[in-house]
Amino acid sequence: MSQPPSGQGKGQGGSGSGQRTSTSGSTPAVRTSTGTGIPRTATNGAVPVARSPTGEQPAIRRSPTLSGLPNVRAGVNAFELASTQDSKSYKKRLDQSAFDGEGEHTQVDALLGARRQPAAPPTEENSAAAGKTFDGTTPPPEVISRDVWKAIHAPLQSRQGRRSPDLYKQVINQFAAGHNPRYESADPKQLRAHIFVWDVTRAMNAEIPHFVGPRELTLVQTCDWLRHEGTMRGWRRADVESAAAAANEGKPVVAVPRDSSVRAMGMVRPGGLGQDGRPRFAAAGLQRGNDLGTKEAFGVMALEYFVHD
Repeated sequence: MSQPPSGQGKGQGGSGSGQRTSTSGSTPAVRTSTGTGIPRTATNGAVPVARSPTGEQPAIRRSPTLSGLPNVRAGVNAFELASTQDSKSYKKRLDQSAFDGEGEHTQVDALLGARRQPAAPPTEENSAAAGKTFDGTTPPPEVISRDVWKAIHAPLQSRQGRRSPDLYKQVINQFAAGHNPRYESADPKQLRAHIFVWDVTRAMNAEIPHFVGPRELTLVQTCDWLRHEGTMRGWRRADVESAAAAANEGKPVVAVPRDSSVRAMGMVRPGGLGQDGRPRFAAAGLQRGNDLGTKEAFGVMALEYFVHD
């Protein structure tokens, strides 16, 4: 009688196989090869379970809690410390200058785990400026810093919901554009019209920034920011009539030449129109002054107007 080939037969017990075939058609069992100690993969793709030579499944060894391991805990502590330091440095930069939006402060506070106290009801002016009237020619000491890369904190400020034409006029007057050494420039190519607008809009809590991240904006770049980014930051375009009306409601209004190659910008003042039928302006360009006509402030007549509600 002929013998069945190796690895076949009733038991499939040949030394070269390591598997048994179930006669009922169910999933075949997996057995550790005696040659290598590596379990063979079941034909149905199931992950095999390694067993000891006696056929018993070894006991499962449970590792300690991951966060309890000294080296892991040390790494987590170091990461949290670095994150906190970076966040604090970023918040400090926001407080000093640049475009410090409320949303950015909120994100930093959340990262630091700090809870902000409910803001006090906004006031039109702080105690230092209460009762003062600014004439537009004598700037207070707080606004005369020649370090134009530093943000200044004006004594008189205005906020959304508490606007008025008189307050807006006084906010502009305190910077004394025509007499403030902060806006003097010996180089006609380095005009500081954008520094004046930065200061006024900060005091109006509708900042047109002088810094975007680490980048310090030039006058031309500030005009471009207003045209492109400003419309997503609360500034909207307006025609001359709407701009004059908004200024007379105490809202900050900024004008720039329609020709983007002309380097100039200024604040629309509340009050009546000038002899040219246009608003009056406060600006620190080729001519610096607190009450200028269109041609004096910009050198051109065609302007674009932007209002912050």
